[in-house]
Amino acid sequence: MKSFTVVAALAAGANALAIRDDTCCFTLTASGGTSGTVGQLDDGQNRIGGGLSPTTFCITPGGTITDSSGRGCILTPPTTQLQCDTGATPDSGFSINSSGELTSNGSPDFVACQTGDHGAFNIYTNPPPSDVTGCVHVSLTADQCVPSSSSTKPTTPAASASPISSATPPVGSPGSVTGSPPASPPGSPSGSPSGGPTGGPPVVVVTATETVCAPAPTSPGKPTSPPSQTSGPSPPSGGTPCSTDLVQGGFEFPHLIIPIDSSSPGTAAGTQYNAKITSTISTIFNFDIPASDAGKTCSLVFHFPEQKDLQTSSFTFSGDGKVDFAELSSLATESTTFNNAPSVKTDFGVTTIAPGHSYVISTFACPSGQAIAFELKEAGTTDFSFFEDFNPSPIGLFITTC
Repeated sequence: MKSFTVVAALAAGANALAIRDDTCCFTLTASGGTSGTVGQLDDGQNRIGGGLSPTTFCITPGGTITDSSGRGCILTPPTTQLQCDTGATPDSGFSINSSGELTSNGSPDFVACQTGDHGAFNIYTNPPPSDVTGCVHVSLTADQCVPSSSSTKPTTPAASASPISSATPPVGSPGSVTGSPPASPPGSPSGSPSGGPTGGPPVVVVTATETVCAPAPTSPGKPTSPPSQTSGPSPPSGGTPCSTDLVQGGFEFPHLIIPIDSSSPGTAAGTQYNAKITSTISTIFNFDIPASDAGKTCSLVFHFPEQKDLQTSSFTFSGDGKVDFAELSSLATESTTFNNAPSVKTDFGVTTIAPGHSYVISTFACPSGQAIAFELKEAGTTDFSFFEDFNPSPIGLFITTC
């Protein structure tokens, strides 16, 4: 995330409430589209989750905030990202309302967006530019500093589960899937672990010559035929696949999602929140692999939960579910079109996807400190659109590490 040193002077909110004592200090906990305590990177970026320790902030009666290092907290223009910079004059307009929520110019509504770094979210007051993806609404509760006018303990704000998108996500409803989905996987576990804390969907481990299904521990059943997969060139191998679990394991979220359309070959769609796979549209996903992943194993995984299990996303799906997965020779950009799209470096072949499954597409040595791109395209009669989302149940393309 870019850091800006320009300070925007914001007027104090008319509804700002008096705080006990001259200055009150607190930590923040997010709830809504995502949850967790607010910590900081060394440069002062405030993030939800990601394994960061909670940061202490202090607010003045004038509505300005500093962090425990004495840095002024500002809304960086033009993105409105909340961060604390050394030497910055803190922005005014902050307060703690009667429910114990942090507000900016009277509003308790903040936007949290995926960073792609171990599941952490950056914090904004407004939906950020289109190059930032995976955004949800959150509120931020302070553990101290209840306004003196309130005699009650701060309450936890109600969750909001509305994803932020430049376009309304497609609406899919349970039971609306058409076509012939693959048969249920075998009932005897083998291969990669699956799902979240309560089990999750069955995991399909894809190789160049076979498909092995490992159902969730909570979903035993009679063995049946596995989903089909058309063999392609052998994918790079890194040994045992990493878990598909985004909660317990490390993972990377795509930094760019670029649809390209053969029916409009010269048009650049730019980065999107929704990925599409149709007879004319394929989607490219860029991933940045941090240097800290040196020596680790990476698995390219695809999550496709059932509609009823989604909290902040949705999808539409029809056709035979055949999707070709491939690694590209170079990265996509916001100017990428069908005409200038990168060539295929490694084709992982065709996997038949269906709701209620997670798929391990390829496992390889993590290219630490580098960026890589993958393309998903239709390989039969698939028509699929989805809002890429980390929130339970996750949906879309991810890289897990182990």
